[in-house]
Amino acid sequence: MKLSKGFIFTFLSSFFWATSIVLGRIVLSHGENPYNLAFWTTILAAPYWLFVFSKEKKNVRKLTKKDIWLLVGMALISSVAVSFVEAFALANTPAVNFSFLIRMVSVFIIIFAAIFLHEPVTKKKLVLLITILSGAYLLTTNGQLLHLSTGDLLTLLEAMLLAIGNGVLIKLAANRMTPGLGASGRFAIALIPVILIAATHTTLHIPKEWLLILGITVGDFALTTFQFHAFKYASASFVTMIMSFTPVLVAFMAVPILKESLTPIQIVGGLLIISSGVLVEKLKI
Repeated sequence: MKLSKGFIFTFLSSFFWATSIVLGRIVLSHGENPYNLAFWTTILAAPYWLFVFSKEKKNVRKLTKKDIWLLVGMALISSVAVSFVEAFALANTPAVNFSFLIRMVSVFIIIFAAIFLHEPVTKKKLVLLITILSGAYLLTTNGQLLHLSTGDLLTLLEAMLLAIGNGVLIKLAANRMTPGLGASGRFAIALIPVILIAATHTTLHIPKEWLLILGITVGDFALTTFQFHAFKYASASFVTMIMSFTPVLVAFMAVPILKESLTPIQIVGGLLIISSGVLVEKLKI
């Protein structure tokens, strides 16, 4: 089976998001302040994204008012709100729990995509969605009852924000501008708000985990870049369902890095996600 560009770009996005989740969990578990983490990942990312934005001068001049509002919406929701919500969620919930609950974005995005993007809600899509979520549940909870904590509720809030900012709005933007302009423009608009929020809510300091934070920043580069390209070739529903590979990848990374273990039930859950993702690609959901 020849893989589509949409699948390849989305899988790469999922891989680098999983990397950022695991590295973020390590940094926060070592006592780093979420605001300070958001500040430094933004500062480290600034030179790259501002350089990309400077290369898009011709396309910037072509932006309409609607395009600008799309960039502002993505910046405020995806970059500002999600950055801080995710940092606090990871600080208050295990990486594996986070990676399952964040997949509720699939539910939110299918609803929002049907309303705002007019993407059909088919029986195949619903069956595969249920299978993916079932696999994610088994993988991350080992089949046990999930008790929601403050961090888990923040993760659900992030999932809803992602469905809007990293789903509906990015898909609309992908149809109207280049991936480079969409990604760098979103960052440029969010730069000042993120820095101001971080600076006013904590005493900023030089972090100890420099290499890990640099790794998170690089992961965010790759995640954003590949995600914008993915939306050029696939529907919002397709992208979010393939992104469900994230908890599987987090689990694989968490075993050797975070010393977490996998049971047979969790392995079954991972296989359900992988097989469902393959069917999403094969059936072009």
